[in-house]
Amino acid sequence: MKWAPVKDAAAYRLYWRRADRNDWSDGRVVLSDASTEVVWSGAIVDDNFFGVSALSVDDRESIVTLGGLPPAQ
Repeated sequence: MKWAPVKDAAAYRLYWRRADRNDWSDGRVVLSDASTEVVWSGAIVDDNFFGVSALSVDDRESIVTLGGLPPAQ
């Protein structure tokens, strides 16, 4: 999953959940000076939803944006 960097974001929170669930079940934080890309090894794309939110320095969080297919080339 790739995402565009957010100005002044201190970190990003990555979320995932099974496609048959309503709530995010898992997450992890990635610092903003790290990559804006993560590889979900072993995750079956058809069975899961993935999302990312931006975190400010005082831990305020943006709305979660769902990952999708890249634009057609």
